[in-house]
Amino acid sequence: MAGLGPVMTGSFHGLFTGIDRYRDPGFRRLNFAGRDAGVLHALFSDNVSGDCVLLENEDATRDRLTTELRRLAEVAGGDDVVVITFSGHGTRSRELATHDAVPGNFAETALPLTRFVDLVRAIRARLLVVVLDCCFSGGMLARAFGEPDDGNSARSDGAGAWEILQSISGDGRIFLGAASADEEAFESARYRHGILTHHLVQALMGEGVLDDRGAVCLSSLVKQVLDRVTADETGVGRRRQHPTFEGTMRRTRFPPLIPGPRYREIGGHTQPPPATKDLMSLLPYGIPAPVAEQWRARVDKLNDVQVSAVHRGLLRGCNVLVSAPTASGKTLVGELAALYATTQNRKAVFLLPSRALVNEQYQRFQQAYTPLGLRVVRATGAVRDQVSDLITGSYHLAVATYETYIGLLASHPRLLTGVGVLVVDEIQSLLLSDRGPRLELLLTRLRRAAHRNLPVPQLVGLSAVLGQADRLAAWLDASLVPFTDRVIPLCEGVLGPDGTYLHRLHGGKQAQVAEAEEQLLTTSGLVAGDDLAERLVGKLVAQGDRVLVFRSSRIGARAFARRLSDRLDLPTAESVLSALPQGDVSRVGEMLRDCLGGGVAFHSTDLGEAEQQAVVEGFCGKGGPIRVVVATTTLAQGVNLSADSVVVCELEHPGRPGRPYTASEYKNMAGRAGRDAAKDVPGRAIVLSNGSVDTQRIWRSYVNARPDPACSALFGASLALPSLVLTVLKCLADEPGDADATGVADFLAWTYGAFQSQHDHTSGPFSFANVHSVVASLVEDGFVIAADNGYGLTPLGETTVRSGLDVESARVLVGALRRVADTELTRMTLLGVAQLITEVDDVRFTKPSVNWQREYDEFARQLPRQRCAPAVAAALLGPRSQGGAEIGRCRRALACLMWSNGRPISKIETALTLHLRPQAGIRDPGPIAHAAQRTADVIRAVVDIARHLHPESDLTDLAELLPWQLSLGIVKGLVPVARHLDRRVEREVYLRLDQSGLTDPAGIASADTVQLLQCAGNENLAAAVRAAAEAAVAEANQPALDDLIDPPED
Repeated sequence: MAGLGPVMTGSFHGLFTGIDRYRDPGFRRLNFAGRDAGVLHALFSDNVSGDCVLLENEDATRDRLTTELRRLAEVAGGDDVVVITFSGHGTRSRELATHDAVPGNFAETALPLTRFVDLVRAIRARLLVVVLDCCFSGGMLARAFGEPDDGNSARSDGAGAWEILQSISGDGRIFLGAASADEEAFESARYRHGILTHHLVQALMGEGVLDDRGAVCLSSLVKQVLDRVTADETGVGRRRQHPTFEGTMRRTRFPPLIPGPRYREIGGHTQPPPATKDLMSLLPYGIPAPVAEQWRARVDKLNDVQVSAVHRGLLRGCNVLVSAPTASGKTLVGELAALYATTQNRKAVFLLPSRALVNEQYQRFQQAYTPLGLRVVRATGAVRDQVSDLITGSYHLAVATYETYIGLLASHPRLLTGVGVLVVDEIQSLLLSDRGPRLELLLTRLRRAAHRNLPVPQLVGLSAVLGQADRLAAWLDASLVPFTDRVIPLCEGVLGPDGTYLHRLHGGKQAQVAEAEEQLLTTSGLVAGDDLAERLVGKLVAQGDRVLVFRSSRIGARAFARRLSDRLDLPTAESVLSALPQGDVSRVGEMLRDCLGGGVAFHSTDLGEAEQQAVVEGFCGKGGPIRVVVATTTLAQGVNLSADSVVVCELEHPGRPGRPYTASEYKNMAGRAGRDAAKDVPGRAIVLSNGSVDTQRIWRSYVNARPDPACSALFGASLALPSLVLTVLKCLADEPGDADATGVADFLAWTYGAFQSQHDHTSGPFSFANVHSVVASLVEDGFVIAADNGYGLTPLGETTVRSGLDVESARVLVGALRRVADTELTRMTLLGVAQLITEVDDVRFTKPSVNWQREYDEFARQLPRQRCAPAVAAALLGPRSQGGAEIGRCRRALACLMWSNGRPISKIETALTLHLRPQAGIRDPGPIAHAAQRTADVIRAVVDIARHLHPESDLTDLAELLPWQLSLGIVKGLVPVARHLDRRVEREVYLRLDQSGLTDPAGIASADTVQLLQCAGNENLAAAVRAAAEAAVAEANQPALDDLIDPPED
């Protein structure tokens, strides 16, 4: 027998089975089972002339595997050698899970071990070797068919399984199993194999087992494989598996198997050495030296989280889920994968939950990677985004918000073409009721495509510490990198009214303290509320800390910031004040400037983008002049702001009594403390309590709370099933197959919600009957229409999915716009219609009026005066009653009108607060610029739906102008100039241009130099504005298409 030496004179037969992808969505996708079988098949095929059969994935059905085993029984002779290997999942009920196995019916759809043993016993051979690189402990399949061990994939035994298999053994019959009865068998990203298969392949090629004649001794091979598998430590928990061996061996020797062309085609067995904390150890993985050197200058060395991620296959294309506390270096994990992708001529996309985070990451990536020749783009739905570059693939790194990228993917299914890695930062957002469902559908789409063997990018999820993170990792087909404690130490606890601080110290390399008390403040009696908070902040500032204070409301944050500014006697933050815009300042902005005079700031969405950025930079920058920032809790989710100490004043959502913060929300706030790795001092998080009972409640429910479990948002009571179904129908319309209720139900079976329900043995989040009913309603309401393969989306349905609107909001828009005549489609009508939907709703505009009847009457006169369609005006005003959402809608509609017409913020605030009482020292109308931007986010969809319902109307100018005017707050004549500017320009510049009579490109292009300089504020910006105006003039002077093409003559 060629390749196996002169001892063997018969034929060789090999059956190599490997299954990564299973037909049923309940299975966790494996990474290297198919590769196990392919490598063994190639290695034997290169060395022996015989009968080698490879069964991978779809080919490895129960019937096909049974047929091949029966065939071996027919063709193999008593002098032959037979090798049978299986890599894939095993079941707790003692079956080999074939590709077509169905959870809950394994006895009928998988291959029972008893049947497998009977088939193998029927095979005659001089030497028969059976290798099962799987396990039957139930570590995977018994827990919803997918639970990784610290990032390494297990191949899911019940006691007795190996006893069944050991009955295969006998004279010349050898059985090798991957693990003992109660253990899991693991894959290794470093080896790119199951651990048993890796060491078997190495031994077959002679590594460490050659005798003095250069041959492989079978007994030595088996001993070495057993020893090396046992010694291999797996995952962060450094767990091991103990392989099983049964059989008797003659003195069998054979030449080592030599890698040949088939083996080399699959890929060599050499792997780079394990990565260490030295960033230069990444060079063998393909990371360019300039990149590694830049990272080393930034962070000095890798930490345990980052090294573990590399070991889990981060730089080998494996999906990875990192579950770790704040300040653990998770972002760099994403950058490692992204930069590796670029070395493979692939693109990288980072998805983040907020515009602020995208803008922050975009600026940092630009500074870091543009000098290395990488093009960085962003997409947030803002007017200055590089969306066209993202769509055409003209980038290396892209940073986008979840919603923007998902919307673009709906319109451009090839958006993922060429993307090598998708990094989802803050992936725990998947569990939130608002944005979770759409993000889950995106990940479901990728998971489903991967199981269908379609090209998909590597997925890297970055998450805060999660409960049951292993289950989420299993659904994502990802290796889990779990770290529950911080890299940088944190002292967190509760401060009572008597000044006693009950705390724990954890993380870092310092000694951990489970519970301790400290007299942090000396008080004469009990001090509570703002008095306690003020005394605490004063002490922390006096000892040199930068302090971040969280308040539950914007009004509370502003008022407390002013109080601290008046009483702490801190130096004025001069550099921050000089960096702020000097014109068009809101009332809240003026209050910020007052606070900065005392070295204190506040941060909320009431501030403009430039003001928020100045606060962040003034607090975080080296030697920043701001010592205290008072913020609302939304900052913890939206901005990477850190401090030496964090003070949490309230733990309940404002305006929603009885709804406390979750433990995760608290941990997000507390985690802002002590994020500076250069300081060997623990950060401190302090929650204020009202007394001893409250202290114990906070200590139990927050400080020592377990992480919130990773539960799908599809089970939420507020789930918008019609929006979910419409999005799925859009996905199915881009694929071959049925885009109908059955197709939707099949797609939803791949969701995390369905996976979770299988795990919990509960009913799924939706029934087929519900799905069928929703599809029927979407047809009735005009979102979908019958098509050849089921249903296709109408223009209304396309607009709804692309924009991310909820279906119910689209129904509201359709209902309102149907009652409007073509001639009534004015600016005010469109802005008013936009205020009717939940996407732009904002309770901050619903403050009670001093004289509500008078305000109502004024709005009733003003809306028609601004040419608002009567039907829309009536919908905005609602019934004549005090307060409510209707008055907020009217205020927002008029605010957006004035803002988009370039009116000064002071004039808009005056108009909106004529009938409001002062709160915390000012009449606050609500965040006007923020409301205008939220309206800008939906106005394209509003215009598209109006066009759909009124095809004869001409909305071209409004469609082009309104998004820019709402985003920037400028008159329409300046929009062409803004479009040609390559930088952000503060609104005050546009207002000065307007006030100087420079209201169009031609006027600006020909303006006096001194006049333009006075408007712009500096020579560089003045030159940029003039160049943009000249480009706009040139564009306007382009001939029309009608001027270039003659009309037909016949």
